[in-house]
Amino acid sequence: MRKKPTVKILSLVPTMLALTIIPCPAIRAADQLFLVALPDPQGLCTFSVPWVKLPSRVRWEGEGQAFPVKLEAAVNEAKSFIAVEDHLTNELRLVDLRIHRIAFPRWKLPHPGGDPSAYSNQWIIVCSFMMLPVNPRFRYEKHTVMLLDGSFASKRISRPLTAENTMSDEAHLDVNDSLNPLAQSPSNNLSDAQGELPTPLSQVQWEPSLQPFPLDLSAESQRAMHHLFKKYDVASLSLTEIIVARNDPTEQVINSLNLTRALHRGHWLVTFHYDMMPPSIAQHYYVSMRLDGTIITTWTD
Repeated sequence: MRKKPTVKILSLVPTMLALTIIPCPAIRAADQLFLVALPDPQGLCTFSVPWVKLPSRVRWEGEGQAFPVKLEAAVNEAKSFIAVEDHLTNELRLVDLRIHRIAFPRWKLPHPGGDPSAYSNQWIIVCSFMMLPVNPRFRYEKHTVMLLDGSFASKRISRPLTAENTMSDEAHLDVNDSLNPLAQSPSNNLSDAQGELPTPLSQVQWEPSLQPFPLDLSAESQRAMHHLFKKYDVASLSLTEIIVARNDPTEQVINSLNLTRALHRGHWLVTFHYDMMPPSIAQHYYVSMRLDGTIITTWTD
């Protein structure tokens, strides 16, 4: 006869109610949707979400519908989640925030013959933070992956990171291409755009933990798409990702414009990533703008 699982009763204080610990069955890998793998001080971590949480009740259709999450609230929730989950007391500084559409191939759906349209307009918000104070040998970052309903993806350490592979390409993004989560990262072009900070600098800055995000993501994504229509003569595009990345002026810019560094720590570059429709055409388009809405650069790959 199969032995029944035991239930442990932990009495913290004699006068307090006992805390009941109920054993839960382990979740199989097949019951989880893999989202993305990112580097962490503990190692390379994979993030996934149980299929039972999908599709999320909160959707975003992109252009024409207001983004349903306040970014400043998402950042603060992510900080709190990291502090609790990792018992972290370090200060966290947001490095970038990615809003990414989840792709659901039919063969990955939990029920054979399921309707992929039921899983449309599902997105994740990936927040990446730098741990302060900065370690001179390691650039330690902490990450969270959240659905639009506010629930966080579970994290599992797949392998340890070392000083050698922390800065490798592998440590930046490791994804399941079949699901297209953050698979086409415009890192090279985005770095070029970040390095070419226009002058005069934008008068609009953002402090993620304190201020509402200054751009209307829905309106700006639509404007960016129409900009691409005119420049590249394309007929149909689908928004895949929005990247909000720090774009503080370099020391050269600070010195040449005689600026005070402390007054210019809130510059960001917002990049909209679109895919050609139909999805079988592997062509990607990007528009980068600063927080005042000025379009800095566009490119395709």
